[in-house]
Formats: sequence, structure tokens, C-alpha cells
Amino acid sequence: MAFIGLRYVAVAKLATHTDGSAPTYSAGKVLGKAINADLNITRANNPLYADDAIAEEDNGITGMTIDFGLDDVSEEVQAYVGLCKELTSGTGTATVYTYRETSAPADDVGTGYIRVRQMNNVISYQGIWIYSVKYSLNSESARTKGENVEWQTPTMNGTAKGLYIDSSGELTFRDKRNFDTFDAAKAWVNGLAGIT
Repeated sequence: MAFIGLRYVAVAKLATHTDGSAPTYSAGKVLGKAINADLNITRANNPLYADDAIAEEDNGITGMTIDFGLDDVSEEVQAYVGLCKELTSGTGTATVYTYRETSAPADDVGTGYIRVRQMNNVISYQGIWIYSVKYSLNSESARTKGENVEWQTPTMNGTAKGLYIDSSGELTFRDKRNFDTFDAAKAWVNGLAGIT
């Protein structure tokens, strides 16, 4: 399969979860317009050797990180995922956002996005849902405008953790589902994120 695009990144706060059951989420938000999504998976790849050969092997996922390049991440969305707090000024209607620059962790949020793929000249869509992610904005830069515009866009860095969502006893980090249309994929992501 060949992927040729990326669209629609949504997040939703993890509302409830007990081991062995599917999590629920509060009404979600669109994170921003997607430029790129880089998913990195860490596996426990440590074989047990016996009689000069591999006798047992564990190749399970132990961790996952995701970095989203976005056109913009509004302060409202940053507050929603727990990166800052929104404070209303006592004078006028100005809004101030106070950022967590200490060890206070961000909130756990589910995250969904859609990959566009082409196979045998047919376009289809793959919805991806990551059950629990904590986000951070780890770097900022600003440059003056010169003769050529240099776009300065943010990257959201997330660390995912697995959840026990059923009785299998195995952690689940994400789900994928394939769709014929973008609207169907978006409806699936929105359904999980509680976006109407």
C-alpha cells in the first residue's frame, strides 16, 4: 500500500477508563491542520537463547511517541490538552494563557487522524485512533520576515501509553480502520472523539 496524504487530527480528553473496558472521552477538538505525523514505536525485542538457538521471543510494543507538524495549535487547544491554563483578565475581555513550565503533566487525550492511500489507482482512507497520549510543545522559534517567507509552524510531541480495553490482558495502543471515503473515516474519528 502507498500512502499519499494526511488529514484531520482530532483529540479528546480521556474521561473514564477501567481495565478491561473501552475508555470514554469528553467532547473533543480538532488539534490543527496536519502537515506531518511521525509515529515511533518501541518494542521489547529481547530473545531468549537456549540450546544455541532462539527459544522464546518477545516483540511486543512497550512505548510509542508521535510528533505532529501542524499549521497552528491555538492556545484554546493547548489549554484543552493541559499544556496551559486559560485565565480571564479582570479588566476588559483579554485572555491570558499561563503555561506549565514545571513537572506538572499534561492531560491524557485520545488522538485520531486520517491517512490517505492509493492502491491500484484507487484512493481510500485509513483512520487511526491512539487511546491515550500526553502532549508537549518542546521547542519554539521565531524568525524575522525577509525577502522570502519562511513558514514557522509548531510541532506537538506526544507520548502514548497502552490501555487494557478488553479481557485479553494485553495493552492496546491504537486502532486502525479502513474506509472508502474521507467522510466515513472522519465520522469514525469524530465518533471516538465525541465531536459532533
